Amino acid sequence: MNFAMTTRLLKIDLKLKSGDLTIFSEDRQDLEIEFPDLRKGTIENDFEVNFENDHLVLKEKENNLFGLNRRNSSDVILRIPEDVKLEGSIKSYSGDLQADTFHFCGDISVYAGDLSFETFIGELELKSYSGDVTIDDGEFSALHINSYSGDVKIKAAFKLNEDAEIKSMSGDVAIDFTSYRSDKTITINSLSGDINTSGAIPENKIMIKHNLKNLGQDINAKIMRGLSKIQNIAGKKSDLDEVKIEINPHKNDRSENNLDIDRILSMVESGRVTVDEAERLIKALG
Repeated sequence: MNFAMTTRLLKIDLKLKSGDLTIFSEDRQDLEIEFPDLRKGTIENDFEVNFENDHLVLKEKENNLFGLNRRNSSDVILRIPEDVKLEGSIKSYSGDLQADTFHFCGDISVYAGDLSFETFIGELELKSYSGDVTIDDGEFSALHINSYSGDVKIKAAFKLNEDAEIKSMSGDVAIDFTSYRSDKTITINSLSGDINTSGAIPENKIMIKHNLKNLGQDINAKIMRGLSKIQNIAGKKSDLDEVKIEINPHKNDRSENNLDIDRILSMVESGRVTVDEAERLIKALG
């Protein structure tokens, strides 16, 4: 699929589950979308693709989310002009997200896959639930990361317009500062992982916290409040009551931390909750 662009800003709304998403910046003028595992005539059965006024909506359809139609699942490849900036939202449920050069402003949620950028420029709000986050060469004007059970490794220059924050529940955090030109601060908060900083570390601009005491109880309280709200919305109290979230702040075991997300995904596969309800459940973990 090829689409002509009229500006250098591409607005995106991407939501997919059962395949990887790869974004390439190339010497070209148009936007190209590839589904390497699907025949051309079957794409519309599994994906909603709309492009209008430089706004791309690409969503895996409900009957294919969470692997319910695995036979027709596919990776997705976006090929964009190298001078185009992206703005919007990306959600990936069980695939990896990777890009070579990525000019982006928006939010990304990766539920059960890794995120890897060779070069990132812009503003990023990221939630990563059970995969690693790797950015080899970044330049951030804004950065907010919540990582639940994966490692975060970033090498970047920081030109922050606002305070930044990196939170990790059970993974390690490693930040290599290539430069830091801002009066804003970065807070790095880890529940049970290691924190390592290197490079051009700015004085009095980085706050490192290891919050073990009572944090597990606080998270559990937040989760239960979220579950209560979802029960009222979903009207499926009997099913949602079976989701028991237990967090041990002294345990650094990814398989244990992923157990609750896997249980929620299994409930979607069995039809006991919808995709939207599952998304709210997983967000309650944050």
